[in-house]
Amino acid sequence: SITIDSNRGYNIGDNAYALGNFAGTEAIEKMNRNVTISNNYCDGSRYHTILVAGGKDVTIENNLIINCGIKEDMFPNLPSSVNTAGIALHCASVDYGYQSNILVRNNKIFDSLERGIFAFDRQDAVTAGLYSVNIKAIDNFVTGCGMRTTAQTLYGTGGIEFRFAKNIGNEIKGNYVSYNRGLG
Repeated sequence: SITIDSNRGYNIGDNAYALGNFAGTEAIEKMNRNVTISNNYCDGSRYHTILVAGGKDVTIENNLIINCGIKEDMFPNLPSSVNTAGIALHCASVDYGYQSNILVRNNKIFDSLERGIFAFDRQDAVTAGLYSVNIKAIDNFVTGCGMRTTAQTLYGTGGIEFRFAKNIGNEIKGNYVSYNRGLG
């Protein structure tokens, strides 16, 4: 099991708290299981504040995230087309299989420049028949997101966005979303 708990971060140059996979699907089965990411604070991250790229049985709860995705503000001469979020779940992919049983609960996200919570299956996974299962965003507070919309992100910015090829137990429930721009 992995626990990321009670950390503080300010103006992080990449992702503040990340769980990823660079060793293939076998690594997910052995390492990225039974994960808790809780009680963390971050004010200012270039990309995602919390990133889970491949995981099973993950709980992300009680985190406070402010000013996420400030890529152009931190590095104005280094443009980036990465879609950002306070909490990002890069779900199914041929690189790391599919994610399952992920609960995003009771987090507070303020002023993310693109999305508050963003979870999606990558196109390569859909082609391979991999789908994320039982991904839930419950009782989160998301406000002031989508402050910098571009032609690329206009329709996908704002509060909470799930983009799955199939809905297999995925749920968005009981969240408070306000003062978001963009059309997402």
